[in-house]
Amino acid sequence: MSGYSKEEIMQEARILAKEIADLEQVQTYRQAEEKLSANKKVADLIERIKRLQKESVNLAHFHKNEAYKRNEAKIDALQAELDAIPIVRQYQSLQVETNDLLQEATDILTKKVNQAIDTAMVSKDQ
Repeated sequence: MSGYSKEEIMQEARILAKEIADLEQVQTYRQAEEKLSANKKVADLIERIKRLQKESVNLAHFHKNEAYKRNEAKIDALQAELDAIPIVRQYQSLQVETNDLLQEATDILTKKVNQAIDTAMVSKDQ
């Protein structure tokens, strides 16, 4: 086993998190997120979609199927309008890329930790 304490490992994890946050890809994602948050049209569409989604839940609960279908059609139309906005498409693309980066880093850490555990178990058994 290594001589690292839990606190030393956590400190290294904090350093790695900061380094990831400082990557150009992550910074670009954050900038797109800020632009998106500041966009009035996007905020309005999101608010309208959320309101209609709440209505849909109520309509479904009370088995108002026709009204539910109409409401869902409105949601679909608003979602299509939202998805057609270039900054939204850019944000979604950057979000996928950033999530992939984070998932890859997580997978590597998990694999390395599991390998270290397996190695320690084999050494212990011998």
